[in-house]
Amino acid sequence: MKNEKTTTSLEDVEWSANEAQFLQAAFLEFGGNPFQMEKLKSLFAGKMSGLEVDLALYGLRKKGSIDAAKKTWGEHIYFIPFRHHYFLTEKYVLPLFVDEMDGMSDISPSSSGNIQVAMEARPNIAGEILHLLSYIAIHGVPLTAKGTIHKKAISKIENITVLKSSDFQLLKLSYAHPEIYPVQVAVLLDLVFTLGLAKKYEAEIGLDESYVSRWVQLDRNQMERNIYTAIMERYSAGEAGLQHYRYLLTLLSRKDAGKWLSIDQICRRFVQARIIDEQDLSEFQSYAIGWVTLLAAFGYGDTGKSTASDETLYFRWTNPIHYKSEDTEQYIEQYTEPAIYVQPDFEVIVPPDAPYSIRWMLEGCADLTVRDHMTIYKLTRERLSEGAEVGITPSLVLTWLTRYAQGSIPENVLLALKQWGSELGRTSFSQVILLSTENKQDADQIESYPSWNGSLQRIGPLHFVLERDKLTEVRKRLTLMGLTPAKAVKGIDTEERSYPAVSIEDEVMLSSVEENPFIHFNEEGRQGFVYTGRNLHYYEGVREDRDEASIMPDITEVPKMWVSEWREYHPSTAKQLVQQAINWCTRMGVELEGERQEFIPESIGKGEPWSVNGWLLPDPSRKVAEQRTLVPAEWTNLILILPV
Repeated sequence: MKNEKTTTSLEDVEWSANEAQFLQAAFLEFGGNPFQMEKLKSLFAGKMSGLEVDLALYGLRKKGSIDAAKKTWGEHIYFIPFRHHYFLTEKYVLPLFVDEMDGMSDISPSSSGNIQVAMEARPNIAGEILHLLSYIAIHGVPLTAKGTIHKKAISKIENITVLKSSDFQLLKLSYAHPEIYPVQVAVLLDLVFTLGLAKKYEAEIGLDESYVSRWVQLDRNQMERNIYTAIMERYSAGEAGLQHYRYLLTLLSRKDAGKWLSIDQICRRFVQARIIDEQDLSEFQSYAIGWVTLLAAFGYGDTGKSTASDETLYFRWTNPIHYKSEDTEQYIEQYTEPAIYVQPDFEVIVPPDAPYSIRWMLEGCADLTVRDHMTIYKLTRERLSEGAEVGITPSLVLTWLTRYAQGSIPENVLLALKQWGSELGRTSFSQVILLSTENKQDADQIESYPSWNGSLQRIGPLHFVLERDKLTEVRKRLTLMGLTPAKAVKGIDTEERSYPAVSIEDEVMLSSVEENPFIHFNEEGRQGFVYTGRNLHYYEGVREDRDEASIMPDITEVPKMWVSEWREYHPSTAKQLVQQAINWCTRMGVELEGERQEFIPESIGKGEPWSVNGWLLPDPSRKVAEQRTLVPAEWTNLILILPV
């Protein structure tokens, strides 16, 4: 769905009291899901009239706080866009979990001495994605005639990742062909698809080189921000309470990094805050545990268990999420040369702050041996040869290592690289095309045709060979001779592979991304492997082009005195005034026992001679609205009240 351009941050937006009340209630009840308007208006029963609700929605639309879309039959649906969720979670959800005296102490134990790590944070997911991209760049991922990945390729992808199927078990992810794809393979492929880094071609999964070239130039924080946005949208149940849980944990990644958080206590507080029902707690807890397990699997933190209880799970952030553009900007890692360390045993040590473009080059020409705080690759003749096949030539590797290595390259490594480089490419295979004829007469005719200029070479009674770049020329001449060949060329395979972002031999591409360095690679609606259940992107975005006057009732439809002064009316006229208030969905004033009070009428009821059902709003003697049925004999004066 293409949304109109709206405010990207709510921090500087000022709302009216009704707008703030609307936004808070809608956010807590629906999260980012479309509003169920009947349910939403029921939340405001006794608080706002229907007209006030409509005006609040209109105001929030104009200020960019709420988006709208149009279904195929014209109905509008309204929702709070996910770009606002961090701010709204901090404003409306976080206070429900913060004790005024002790901060987060009620969900975070005062001491972590009795908690042991159950699942340590795995290597960072950004590195896992880079590893998969390198594999695809070198080998490709062939597809069967049915469009699924070959089992051999699935097995290789399964072997190159540290992710396990148990990491996603409690999330119950849904995707096509679960009998073929292990869930960790489906998730990895889903990520590179939704980030725009890979896509399906006719016979294989390959890379989108323009996206990959920009991706490998991002720093770690920029990568993680894009990845985290994707996983928040794709591997998450859609219920509002679970959305709030995910965003709350994200906020705590900055506020309480390194502290153990009790997942059980967080879940129970959601019940106490009436965001979820007591009967849903068990299922909510199961999902909550599944989510922090995923976070640990992706390298964001550790899970832990108390020595006093095996049932309570804890989580602590070890890799905080910089969830705002400005946060990310503050934490951009400055690249300084040199950045890596080449060891005499052919190992290349890459510190955590080294640019990912350095890792990308090593992924293409060296073995990844250690995935930890320090990443370690090992140079081997076999991998150097493999890299050369996709354009990472030995001379490029040597030039690159010389430029970015701390100190000089060990002499034995330097000599070995030069030796391996001199041995590679001494012999080679070239692909040529075989031209076959049905009989010797046609072959003789072709051989005797003048002006081939070496384009064809006869190698047998019925066969010729030609270079691939001569194919068009030879095809034209055969057609002129009356020997038009078939259009298809048997056995022609896919084009030769090339390794993205390393095509300049003397210069590794370490410059910043051209355009906006905070480009969002994740796009809602981009097809991946995992079903998300969200469909808002299918609908057409709707701009709020109305003015407020078009929403307000036309007061010329009623006598002026109805809206300008308190008066006593005959029961029949009073009924017309009350009915008008109901039609306009607005408040009315009623004078009861000499006290002027506000009343939101909902329906005309039975009685003598009639009655009105609605809500008597709070006054100095009544703190909350009271649902009442009034009859004309109870009041003296009435007035219609329109929002100011």
